This record gives sequence, C-alpha cells and structure tokens, in this order.
Amino acid sequence: MREFPPEEVTPFVFSDPTGKRWPRLRLILLIAGVLFFLGTVVFVQTLFVTPKMNVPFSLRQLKGQLKALQKQNPADQLSSSSLLWRKFAEARQAARKLAGAAPAPSPRPRKKSPNNEVRLAFYANGDPYSYASLEQHAGQITHLCPEWMTVINGSGDLQIDGDTRLSKLTASKGIALLPLLTNLVGDTWEPEAIENLAHGPAQRQDRFIQRVLSVLRNAKAAGVVVDWQQIDPAYKKDITGFIDKFADALHDDNKELWLCVQPSQELDYIDFEALSDNVDRFVAMLFDETSDTDPPGPLASRSWFEGWLHSLLEDADTKQWIIAIGSYGYDWTIGGRKAEMIRAALTTRKSTAWKCRVLVTARIFIFRTTIRSTPSGSWIR
Repeated sequence: MREFPPEEVTPFVFSDPTGKRWPRLRLILLIAGVLFFLGTVVFVQTLFVTPKMNVPFSLRQLKGQLKALQKQNPADQLSSSSLLWRKFAEARQAARKLAGAAPAPSPRPRKKSPNNEVRLAFYANGDPYSYASLEQHAGQITHLCPEWMTVINGSGDLQIDGDTRLSKLTASKGIALLPLLTNLVGDTWEPEAIENLAHGPAQRQDRFIQRVLSVLRNAKAAGVVVDWQQIDPAYKKDITGFIDKFADALHDDNKELWLCVQPSQELDYIDFEALSDNVDRFVAMLFDETSDTDPPGPLASRSWFEGWLHSLLEDADTKQWIIAIGSYGYDWTIGGRKAEMIRAALTTRKSTAWKCRVLVTARIFIFRTTIRSTPSGSWIR
C-alpha cells in the first residue's frame, strides 16, 4: 500500500491525536446533567410549596385594620344600642302587668291629637345651608322645630339662640313654629339642670314655665318641642309631674307640648302611660343607632328601626306619634377616632353608589340606604 506523507494526509473528523476533546465533552455533559438534575428538583419542589405573593405594606396594614374592626363589631352580634329596644319592651310589658287595672283618669280631660297630617322638619342654626333649604322646601312641611332654647342650670335659666328670621317666614308660609327646648350646653348634656328643676320648689318651676311662655309668645310659636336627655330614672316621678304641669300651662295659653324620645339611650325616666294623657305628641328620634365615636355602622338598621317602632307604638295612639328619620351620614376614616358628619347631598358625591328606596306605611317613612366605600379609604355607611 502506498503511504502518503503526513503533511498530505487530511485529519479524520473525530480524530483527537492529543486526547483533549473527550475529557472536555465529558465535563460539559457532567455539568449539564447536574444542572438538569437541580432544575428538576426545584421544579418538583414548587409543586408542593404554597406560593406567596408579596403585597405592599399599606395593603397589609389595611387588611389588619379591617380584621380588628370585624372583631370589635361582628355581623352576627347585636350591639348594645340594638339591645336597648328589647330591654325597653320587656320593662314596659312588666310595668303594664304590675299596673293591672286601667290607670286612674287624669284630673284634666285628655287633649285628643288632631287628625291633621304632620310633616315636621328640624332646623340647625349652625348650618349655613339650613335657611336656604327651608325656603326651598317650605311648601312640603307643616311644622318647623328650630334650635332655640337651652336650660343651662337647675334654676331654670335659659340660653336663647333662635333665628329671628323664622317667625316671619313660618307665618307667611302657614307653618307652625315649635322651638326646641334642650339641656344641651355646648357639646355636653346637663341632666342635673332638669333633675334639679323637676325636684325643686314649685315657685322655681313656675318662673321657668313663664320664661318659656314669654319666649314662645315673642316668637309667635304654636308650642315647644322638649328634648331632655340623660335623665336619671330615679327622678321619673318628678319628671312626670313637672312635664304635666308644663303641658297644662302651655295648653292654657293655647300652645302644645311635644316630647322627644331618644331610643339611643335609656328611656326609663319617661312614664309614657301617664304622660300620654297630657303630652300632645311624642317625637321618636329613630336614628343614631351608631354615633360618631362608635365603630362604623348604620344610622338605623332595619332590625333596630323596626324593633323600636314596634316597642314604642304597641298599644299606643299612633296619631300621637311622630317618627323622625335622620337625613345625614357619617364618614369614617380608617384609623380615625371620630367620624365626620356629612349631609346626604354630599354622600352622593363621595360614594361610588347610592341606592334609596322609600316605603310609605301609615304615615311612616322607612328609608333603606346602601352606600359603598370610597376609593380614598373612608367608610360611609
């Protein structure tokens, strides 16, 4: 066989005279095998591990606050304010059973409630929109109750803060003016002022009644709406006698006495059976189930509203009762201590949805309202 010189021989494609190619290939294959094995292990492990999503800190903080609020006021647990109507109904039933026979008739014949329709509106002096709203809706109301008088101490001294424009406006529109008489001094209720007045001497009570009558005559008012709160039930008998005396004096002057009933507090100091013979009308303030310092909640939930309505009107003269419904809302800011009061008109702008349905039954208006939370993080309910 002919032999070719080495420089003329073409190397074979797999020729590796130095022996370096195969060790390199084996190293590459080994590294690739190890990486493939590790990748397979990691992949299999992810199939059995729950994935975790790293949410922003602000979102985690919000979630924690919502859980805390839910623990404070769970949906399936009734609040203390919601239980008040049950307690009131049970106490009233027990009192009726103890009374047994019908109570003795009043020395004076009862002044029967007129059959005329009543559409009462409250007027806030400090609200700049009050007067403009009153002018706009004056044709829709029959009675107006503006903030006017406050009992500031046990001597019966009065603080007068009435809007003098109202007397002329109500007279021109044919609206009965019923100034509000409270024991709210600033932002604090003063029950001692009413308790001392009711428990005090007759001369002090007479001076107080004459002061009120003088204010009503000057305002050309048809009567007064009494809103006394946080009274000690121990003065129940004194309060009943004093209100009876007050009502008699008003009736002698051809004026009426209306009494506010606040279901958001204890009502043991009011003797409804005795006072119904002399008080012209009761005004049930069926709102404020949740106050501005409480956790977020409804102004008047359906169960709370219907519970109080049934308890107050059971075996009562329904013509004697006026049902007051709040027309405002609260804006709870997450982390805030106190809610901000807002008008109903503003809630439509601050919320993402507003749904309202009105049911009319026996001259009682029931509003069912749903307001969703705003994008800013505030709660409106």
